[in-house]
Amino acid sequence: MVTVVIVAVGAAAWLAGDRAADTAPPPPPAAAPPLVTATTGVLVDQGPVQVVARWRRTSTYQSRRAGTVTKVMLPTGTTSTIGAGSALFELDTAPVIAMRGEVPAYRDLGPGADGPDLAQLQQFLLDAGYFTGAVDGKWGPVTSAAVTRWQDASGIARSTTLPLGTVVFVPDLPSLVTAAPDLVRGAVLADGAPIFDEVAAAPSFAVRLPPGPSEGLGPGLSVVVTVSTTALDFTTSDKQTTDDDGTTTIPLDPAAPLTCARWCDAVPTDDTSAWPGVVTRAGPAEGVVVPVGALRSGTGEELFVVLADGSNVPVDVRLQVGASAIVSGVDDGAEIELPTPGAG
Repeated sequence: MVTVVIVAVGAAAWLAGDRAADTAPPPPPAAAPPLVTATTGVLVDQGPVQVVARWRRTSTYQSRRAGTVTKVMLPTGTTSTIGAGSALFELDTAPVIAMRGEVPAYRDLGPGADGPDLAQLQQFLLDAGYFTGAVDGKWGPVTSAAVTRWQDASGIARSTTLPLGTVVFVPDLPSLVTAAPDLVRGAVLADGAPIFDEVAAAPSFAVRLPPGPSEGLGPGLSVVVTVSTTALDFTTSDKQTTDDDGTTTIPLDPAAPLTCARWCDAVPTDDTSAWPGVVTRAGPAEGVVVPVGALRSGTGEELFVVLADGSNVPVDVRLQVGASAIVSGVDDGAEIELPTPGAG
């Protein structure tokens, strides 16, 4: 009797477990991997860079007499163009005039003077319509009369001589210049004090990379610099310098000769200034764009993507920018699987 009861209990337990196994819910089906559509597009690898600008000074001119600056015609902190006959500033109320000439002013000019510096004055007076004689570098009555006519027309006090310091001879006029910082109204100038610098026809530009880990820039890369509201095109040169603090400077070559316009006025002449720039490291390139996350690698490190039908398609990456890549081997509009987390 005891044995029968034990067997019956065991059989009932086995049947209950079998029914429970039969009624357990089946595991949920695996979720389908997400799909993305490959589309034709354009990628370009660009990034911001800091660009600095400065004016290169080619010559410095000094006052050849002492006195007090009573008026300044040259603007400070920017460039201005001077030509033959331009009044630069006034010293003790007497204007200082620019004239074309290779020989610097070094003496008073007046009756009896003879030399190339006088010939420069005669050429100026001839070009301005005050002199009718021969440009022979000899001061005679015709030169005296021409100087008087020029003085009267220019509001300059008559003088039988042209004192040293009245004229500044500049080899090439018109010329782009910037006033010396100390050339201000009320300043007391000594003989030999700087009055203005002749500068290059346009400022020079360079990319400046800060110290620390950064992506280097090779030569020939396109850089667009915005000065005021003007976009200027450059390429990186094959020269660069690194300062003791680790700052790297890469000069920029203009894509076309720079011509000063209103944007030049925005570049200060008394210091290096910074401007926003954009460098193009690669591209623009056009082709079929896919997410970088859709790329898979095989055993031989070859890349491929998986299409919606499960087939593998080998691809070559032409350009990668961030999370996107232009590839060859995939058609525009193809449905591509994105790997699910944890998938092999």
